[in-house]
Amino acid sequence: MTAAIQIDASVGPTLDTVSPSSGAASGGTGVTLTGSGFTGATGVTFGGAAATSVNVVSSTSVTAVTPAHATGAVDVVITTPSGTGTKTDGYTYATTAVGQSAYGGTIACLNGSLNNLIAATADNSTGIEWGGFGTNTNATSTTDGATNTEVIVTALGANGGTPYAAQLCSNYAIDSQGNTPCESGNTCYNDWFLPAGNNTTSTGQLNCLYTNRTAIGGFTGQEYWSSTEENQDVAHLQTFGGPGSGSQAAAPKSVDVIRVRCVRSFTP
Repeated sequence: MTAAIQIDASVGPTLDTVSPSSGAASGGTGVTLTGSGFTGATGVTFGGAAATSVNVVSSTSVTAVTPAHATGAVDVVITTPSGTGTKTDGYTYATTAVGQSAYGGTIACLNGSLNNLIAATADNSTGIEWGGFGTNTNATSTTDGATNTEVIVTALGANGGTPYAAQLCSNYAIDSQGNTPCESGNTCYNDWFLPAGNNTTSTGQLNCLYTNRTAIGGFTGQEYWSSTEENQDVAHLQTFGGPGSGSQAAAPKSVDVIRVRCVRSFTP
């Protein structure tokens, strides 16, 4: 009599692709892993470092956010209850640079301190007022748009129902897979602000966007609001093209044809 042979039919996951296959060494890139056997996935690593926001979309798709890592090609490993799947040299870390996609937008500034910035991938408004004409908000910082934005929103509130630039950035949210509003399971980036202006040095936030406008992408040659107030009636802006390209000026807060590009801080 021949004894029955019992075969363990469980098969570990197979990792076929990682998209995108490269990103900034500072991490923060939303990626999609495709393959098979991903049900119940408990973790993803890049060169041994754990990814965040690992979200099992289906048995063949998982999304995640890359961790920071030294530059170079690394193995990507997905872990499930049935084992692990590896994509050898499946992801390449590049030196962090302006223009790379990360942390909900595009790396825009790498000048240190308050000027390490992510910019939204496109203008958040093609024309909106600064708001609060006749109101002194005390948003006067030329280096700290986050504080300015908070001060403006506190001072203006709903602004009588009229949308305004700082409110727009304060309310903006996008997740690690590019969804807005944010979807469950993904990292939600909701700490955006209107960049500070009236500053043409390396600490100027709006000026940094202007300087790096080509690498960041999506800007027009028109004017963009800053969060820096001049007085109760006017606020600062910067021109991104044309005869006055790079110039900074002040305009009445009620002007509603000025563009906005929101930013957020990050650690490179």
